[in-house]
Amino acid sequence: MIRTISIALGIFAASAAPAQDDILKRAINQPGLNYNVSGAAQTTKRIKDSGVVGGQALRVQVTEKGPENYSVQAVSPLSKPIVKGHRIVVAVWARAPKLIGDATTPIPFFGVIGPAPGYATVASGPAQVGAAWKLYDVKGVAPSDFAANAATVVVHLAGAKAVIDLGPVFVIDLDAT
Repeated sequence: MIRTISIALGIFAASAAPAQDDILKRAINQPGLNYNVSGAAQTTKRIKDSGVVGGQALRVQVTEKGPENYSVQAVSPLSKPIVKGHRIVVAVWARAPKLIGDATTPIPFFGVIGPAPGYATVASGPAQVGAAWKLYDVKGVAPSDFAANAATVVVHLAGAKAVIDLGPVFVIDLDAT
């Protein structure tokens, strides 16, 4: 099912067919490049790239591996509430364009978390990002209710010194009506 959602999200940008439009009606974020990147060991710029959905990405150059994986991170707000027990899918387009061949660089954690204190995890996982654009996705079940703008997408980028391009992020509530 997650593979189907990933494919639907990828196809959506190229086509406005009603079947693909339905999945984005379940989005609980503002799909796109709505990231804020923080951390001292990074520089960020917006780039144009016809190889990714939407034609734009955020290039994050992590200048050194961080003492913590979240020492450099991209965050994106969720504009709608999350309901306890709902199945949530987070899908992020990413690549590491400076890598050669089958090399990868780690994204130690990406997903949705609740607010402090506690930062309850809704959906999360790691990714090994290669040189080509790929849609990475994780799923989870909401452990509690979260108000609109309380939970956020986080992408921890300080797992290694690397250049990582982030494309659009989508957060889908599979149980939304």
